[in-house]
Order: sequence, then structure tokens, then C-alpha cells
Amino acid sequence: MEFGKLSNVDEVDFSLPEDSTENSKILSQPTGKDFQFYLGGAKWGRKDWVGKLYPTGTKAANYLSYYGKHFNSIELNATHYNMFGNDLVSKWAGMVDNDFKFCPKVHQLISHRHRLKNAMAYTDQFLDIMAHFGDKLGTIFLQMHANFKTDKFEDLKEYLEAFPKGFKLAVELRNQDWFNTPLFDLLERLEMPLIITDTAGERQLVHSRITCNEVFVRFVGNNLHSSDYMRINDWIDRIERWKEQGLSKIWFFIHQHDEQYTPELANYAAEKLNERLGLQLKVPSFIGLF
Repeated sequence: MEFGKLSNVDEVDFSLPEDSTENSKILSQPTGKDFQFYLGGAKWGRKDWVGKLYPTGTKAANYLSYYGKHFNSIELNATHYNMFGNDLVSKWAGMVDNDFKFCPKVHQLISHRHRLKNAMAYTDQFLDIMAHFGDKLGTIFLQMHANFKTDKFEDLKEYLEAFPKGFKLAVELRNQDWFNTPLFDLLERLEMPLIITDTAGERQLVHSRITCNEVFVRFVGNNLHSSDYMRINDWIDRIERWKEQGLSKIWFFIHQHDEQYTPELANYAAEKLNERLGLQLKVPSFIGLF
């Protein structure tokens, strides 16, 4: 993932912002659901994971099956670029355990080409395909380009209000000016999470406002720089507090600028989360020593 990439991160202030005072209101509303934590990466098709995460000799057609043995979810960016067929989506769903969730990214035809205008027909087509994930469909996420600015608030509002209620949607906006609009109130009313994007070169996008009892974090590390582990520790502190306050669900997707290093950081995160929060997350395990 190239977004927010810096050549030198030694001087970056990675501190998380203080919690919004509005969060306690959201988290204090009982959901009656047990706490759910979904940890994953952004892709399963990594040849450089063969012999490390996947058994030596694993064919590309079987990567997803092995990915599912190490993670309970995936941030599926591939659906942003391709409109896959129903049969392929159903096949993917059949390759992982029942507790696994796919979080597909809205197709670029909707978000980047039409920029949400007159896009509901395409959205219905996209969702008809995503429905073939069945019970393994998690929260879908809508990512807008950084040049999608606040003068398009009404377009965003109209689209989100029309989004079919049978699907859960999270929203990522890559322009901090949105935080000074009625965006938070809109998403709170619609019970949609505003994605928290944590990456070195775009610190202004690391907000602290929860808009529903579900959090969606896109964490971008720096290829196992020492700060990656410090940042994971800080996130665990934050998530532990949110859980104590009543958070019911969190999606935490780990990226690296070079994704070959994602499993190592995910391994660290899973072990620490299980230890601190008493979870039973799958812990990515390695073949041999690396």
C-alpha cells in the first residue's frame, strides 16, 4: 500500500489522538452482542508467502484456503478493480471457515468514476455479486479519492442514505476537511463507521470519532520498522478501553508498503491481542525460521 508512504519515518509523531468526547455516548448504548474482533490483511495472493506462511509448493488457486488458516478476515481490495462473477465469489466463500469474513471494497466505477452520482444501478449490481459471499460477507467499505472534497457533501449524503439497508457499509474519506462538516452526525444517524486510516504520511486522517458500535481501522506499517510494534501496542491500549466501554465489533486490517512483511506484524498483533483482551484470534504461524 503506497498511500502515506514516507522514505524516513524516524521523526513522525505516531501518537493517537485523544478519544472524542462523543464516543462514550455511542459505546454506552447496549447492543446485546459479544465483542467481535476481525484481524486480517489486504490480499491473499502473495507468492512470497509460499514457504513462509503457505506450505512450499502451494498453488495460487489454494492461497485463499491457507490464508484463512491464519486470519479470520480480509480487506478485499480486488473488488475495487474487478467486477467478479457470482460463481467465483461463491467459490471464495467456500474456501474458508464459517467464521471468516470478507470486507470488499466498493468498485471504482461507483466511487471514482461516477463519484457516487447516478451510481445506484451500479451499486445494486455490485451488491448482487457481493451477496454471494453469504454469511461470510462482512462490512463493505467505500473509499473516496482524496480529491473528493466537502463541496460534494450532498452527493455523499444522498448516496449513503440510499445505500441498501441489508448491507453494512464503512466510509473512508481521504481529506481531513470532511471532519469539519456534519459528516459525523450523518454517519451516526445511518450507523455507518468512518474508517480510521493510520499511515505515516497522512497523520491528519487518524481521527478518534466513533460513529456507531463498530470500528474499522486500516493500519499501514513501515515494513517492520520499530515504530510498527509501538503503534500496534498503542492501538491495543485504545481498543481495550473501547471494549471496556462497550464496543461490540472491530475490523483491524494490517497493511505494509511491502506486503511480504504483513504476516510478521499480524503475528505480533494477534498474540498481544489474545493476551491483553482474552481473545482467541488465529495467530499467523510460520514455516521454518525467518
